[in-house]
Amino acid sequence: MDEQARDSAETENAGQATADEAAQPAATEHEQAPPAGKRRRRRGCLIKAGVGVLILLVLLVGAALAYGAYWRGRLDAEIERLRAEGQPVTWDEVLAAREQIPDERNSALIFQRAAATLPEDDPADELMRYLSRDPDLFGRMPSPQLRRLMAAWLEARSEALGLVHEGARFERGAWPVEWPKNPVLVNLPHLNGVRELARLCVRDAAQRAVSGDASGVVHSLVACRRVGSSIGDEPTISSALVRMAIRAITVDGIEQALALCELPAEALEDLSDELARAGDESLLRLALLGERAGWMGFYTCPAGRLNEWSEGERVGAEPLDRLPGYRGRDGGFYLAWMGRLLSAAGMPARERIREAEAIEDGLIAAEDAASKYLYVYSLLVLPVIPKCIPSDAKSKVRLDVAATALAVERYRLDNARWPDSLDQLVPDYLAAVPEDPFAPAGTLRYIHGDDECVVYSYGQDQEDNKGLHQREVQGKAREAGQPTPLEGWDISFRLLDPEKRGVASASFRKEFQELDDRYLDEFISALQEFGFTAEELRAAGFTDEEMEHWPADEDDGTGADD
Repeated sequence: MDEQARDSAETENAGQATADEAAQPAATEHEQAPPAGKRRRRRGCLIKAGVGVLILLVLLVGAALAYGAYWRGRLDAEIERLRAEGQPVTWDEVLAAREQIPDERNSALIFQRAAATLPEDDPADELMRYLSRDPDLFGRMPSPQLRRLMAAWLEARSEALGLVHEGARFERGAWPVEWPKNPVLVNLPHLNGVRELARLCVRDAAQRAVSGDASGVVHSLVACRRVGSSIGDEPTISSALVRMAIRAITVDGIEQALALCELPAEALEDLSDELARAGDESLLRLALLGERAGWMGFYTCPAGRLNEWSEGERVGAEPLDRLPGYRGRDGGFYLAWMGRLLSAAGMPARERIREAEAIEDGLIAAEDAASKYLYVYSLLVLPVIPKCIPSDAKSKVRLDVAATALAVERYRLDNARWPDSLDQLVPDYLAAVPEDPFAPAGTLRYIHGDDECVVYSYGQDQEDNKGLHQREVQGKAREAGQPTPLEGWDISFRLLDPEKRGVASASFRKEFQELDDRYLDEFISALQEFGFTAEELRAAGFTDEEMEHWPADEDDGTGADD
């Protein structure tokens, strides 16, 4: 019995062990597979996380759109405020506000024909590039050789000169220009022609001064100023700067003519009237309005149409110009600073210069600030614009200095002596002595001696250099072999005593710059091409070393080849 019981117990234990072994894998599988409730909870968490991320993305997109709408709304509100004040804001508005000039009274159309007749390959023109700016030549008659050269140069441009005088009958002009949607891409090739026509007029005036043709001098100088005025109300800074340059060319032409001959009182009055007309022209405000309107096209153009507005030329920087609100905020910054610049343009000259300096300092600080990355586009273009304000003031002062010098010359004609002070010109010759905005205070300065006098302004360096002219300062630097200085002179107009005008000419060689070997070959070849012989040049002061650059295959006039 006991053995049977033991066998039965062992059999039961073995069966239980087998059952336990069989149940073990099932228990393991049960432990690996989570219950259905746990799986549902995990899936729910993932869904909630996804919904949260989606909501966050929606909120971020909404915030970005709201941010963009806010800055664009502020920009649009500022634009509407400017429109309500009567200011043109867009490029189309600026162009629509331009003066419409009938073709039959448009001087630019005649000057355009004149520019088209200018010769392109003229050896005399090549030689003109090398004329000296030596101050010792001031008031000296040109040598016979230079007169011959100048006469040939003018003869080659006689048709252009005739058309210039024809166009100068009209005060206003507007050159034909194809204005693009993107004014950054505007092409103004006529500005080069305008400068060339102005130089033509001044050289013609100098040639007429040599021959004593006072009427011709006045006509050519008036034409020079009106060539500049033919640019009209072109709304670009480049156009304004060229007009300022032509004012300077005109004034320089008047000074050079009066250094060679006397002009009658009537001629001086005509020139004074022309300078007064030039001073009444507003150049800077037009340019600033055009500059502002041009960039407003970029700031207000939808991102999807930037390529169309820019005509395929990128003016922005991906991806900044597509960030919501970036261009709107930057555009508001740009409008604020341009508003300050436009306000400065309407101030009296002295206050205008001080405000321009403050604006320039403010923009430099903005470039150095951490927030500069918010205004990348504005800070690319704004910092150079304040420099135009002193240029405009300098241009106006140059006209005032010249007009005052003409009044001094008229006084001398009437009284046979220079005035003791500029106050003696009021009221018979001047309504008032003009202010000098570059000086700390006061009016234009005046120095007179026995054989000359100088009317001057302190100039852009705001220092009293005692009437030194730019040509004197830079001429001395060239003689000393020093770099060309960029300051150290005044805006001055020098009048010589009649006995000192048109004195004996210098040698032909001294009427040209000192040149190194890089240019001597070109210069000597141009002289030879024009028709000068080597013998003539040696007689005119050219050295043997310089004549070594005479073309080797040409007869030098000495008979050496025989």
